[in-house]
Amino acid sequence: MIGALFVLQNLKDKLRYFDMHAVIILILPYITLIFHIMVLSYLRTAIYQRATIV
Repeated sequence: MIGALFVLQNLKDKLRYFDMHAVIILILPYITLIFHIMVLSYLRTAIYQRATIV
């Protein structure tokens, strides 16, 4: 009985660890996408400002 409880606790910790990794893997593409959009918009505004200056 005690061994089964220990195994269950160990499994729960593994699942929590896996959940965190799954969440990170799921969120990562969105973070990179937002970062790329921010960089592109910044570059676009910089190019527009340079064009207006020239």
